[in-house]
Amino acid sequence: MKNVLIGGMFAFGLLHAGTMVDLDSRPGLANTVSLATVAIGTHPWWEANNPQNPDDPNDASAVWISYASTGFDGPVFQPFGGQSTVASIFHTFTSGAGPLNLKVWSDDTTQVLLDDALLTQNEAEPVGFAPNRSGTFTDMLTAGNHKLEFRLFQLGLEPNTHGNPFGLLYTGTAVDPGPPPPDTPEPGTSALLLTGVTSLVLGRKYLPRRP
Repeated sequence: MKNVLIGGMFAFGLLHAGTMVDLDSRPGLANTVSLATVAIGTHPWWEANNPQNPDDPNDASAVWISYASTGFDGPVFQPFGGQSTVASIFHTFTSGAGPLNLKVWSDDTTQVLLDDALLTQNEAEPVGFAPNRSGTFTDMLTAGNHKLEFRLFQLGLEPNTHGNPFGLLYTGTAVDPGPPPPDTPEPGTSALLLTGVTSLVLGRKYLPRRP
């Protein structure tokens, strides 16, 4: 029975080690301009919403986002910002130790930081908005809490969101941290339980026997 239990726990551990934390662009994320990100209208030339997560076949939930409705034909126009960051979007998550994989699109482009350190893009061209202009970013994570930052740039010169929309799309994975450790009783609670058990044993020992 003991061997069966240990084998079952080992199999569960292997199964759980293969699970993922999905990292997808979505409404409600913190940023430097507004209270939370919103979903935005997509340009016909952009990568479509809900791209397939390359590491999780069950995930296609990423959507284009921004700090406001700055997407295609949206009411909020983000003017040219040049080489200065015009907004940063933050995504915090908890992971186990293992690889981080991200696929990113942006109009016009973005830098990606992990825990305040700049990640190097795997390709030479800047991140773009078209399906074939995604940027891929990889790194190795330690177990614990992490923060992604996407520093967004506006390089276009068109005067409106019809010709010059602005936004971010990304999808990726990290390693699932697994279930939290079981709660352990406080020292005082443990001592109280031990006292109760001891009293019960002693009480049974010294109780008068029935004739």
